Amino acid sequence: MKKILKIAALLLPLCMAMSCEELLEMLQTDPTVFQVTLTSDSINASQTEVSAKVVCDVKWTAKLQDPSWGKISETVSSGENLGVVVIGLGFNQGKEKRSNVLVVTAGSKTVSVSIDQEGTDALIKPGQLQLRGVEPATLNFMPGTAWTMTSDADWIALPERKSGLAGIEASLSIKAKEEFVDVGTREGKVTFTFDDTYKVDVPVTQYQTDAIILEQESLNLDYKAQTITLRVDSNVGYTVLPGAEWVHRLPASATKALNVSEETFVIDANPTSLARTAAVTFAGGEQGKTFTKLTIVQEGRDPILDITTCGLYGVSGTNYEVKPNLMQASRTLNGDGTYTYRILLYKDLTVCTLSGLPVVQEDESKCTLRLTVSNLSSNLFDRSAECILVGQDDNLRWYRVVNGQEYFIVPGCIQ
Repeated sequence: MKKILKIAALLLPLCMAMSCEELLEMLQTDPTVFQVTLTSDSINASQTEVSAKVVCDVKWTAKLQDPSWGKISETVSSGENLGVVVIGLGFNQGKEKRSNVLVVTAGSKTVSVSIDQEGTDALIKPGQLQLRGVEPATLNFMPGTAWTMTSDADWIALPERKSGLAGIEASLSIKAKEEFVDVGTREGKVTFTFDDTYKVDVPVTQYQTDAIILEQESLNLDYKAQTITLRVDSNVGYTVLPGAEWVHRLPASATKALNVSEETFVIDANPTSLARTAAVTFAGGEQGKTFTKLTIVQEGRDPILDITTCGLYGVSGTNYEVKPNLMQASRTLNGDGTYTYRILLYKDLTVCTLSGLPVVQEDESKCTLRLTVSNLSSNLFDRSAECILVGQDDNLRWYRVVNGQEYFIVPGCIQ
């Protein structure tokens, strides 16, 4: 009895100094049920609010361990044992994750829950884009607040959707407007603005496209043997497959990325009258996936070159041939730098006169020739025509009338 009186004597002054409610809180027992859980397991940089669910059968209090960021905006009890703590976090402008601790106390019991808010590096995934060619890449994020997007590079093609609302997941396709074939890479960025205030940049790098670019992709050649040289711009090493046995690639310096080179090919003469085609393949890049082709079309040899007898061929169906044992020929050098040939056929005393032949003439060049054919009784033929020199050697020249089928085969030298 004395002991009880002593306790009452100690409590009496304390009761006089405290309200009944405060005294009941001090004297309340520890909870038999006490759980605290966050309503979100993942909190990104733009998620500015998170809630914690509290299950407790006695009165409890809540606070943040680090008051420098985050704020408990309200606590709500929704039943005898249930409650919610609403915590404002603010936008995490830092790249790295930041952490805080929610501390909930009931009686002598305490429950601590870690609050981890990701930084901007983890907000948008991937954190940077690498583009090759015009293939698109995708950005994904779950915004905690409204957002808009822009770009600082005119070569970056933005999607039609350039804004969004909080809580609506964004999946955005970004690509380059054209391929990049210059040396190295080019850089740009896409900028997201959250809540009209906070900016997050996503770097965009476009890599050079593997390219082998030929100065010309097709060549049309005459039948003669010749050497051709072609400029090649490439940013990958490449190999060359000539594609035909009559095309021969000359040894060249080793090709490598970001190179401007010259490729030289020796073309054999076409011995036939049929045209022929070769496809020269340039292949390089990853597993030879980058390639281009040079198409070479070589004309056939004019069949008239197979005829080695001087004469006039194909004129109105008449064939005047000059044979060594039946002719007498002479050549006169004119003052205008041309020759006149006069050929006498003994068989019927026919005289062929061909004038206007240049002393020196390049293959495929043109001149105007005049041919007259007569005998003792009449003038059989007299015509002037523009002719092209089809071919020549030490003994003969082969001419063809332009846009016609007439041919002249003339001795290369007549004294």
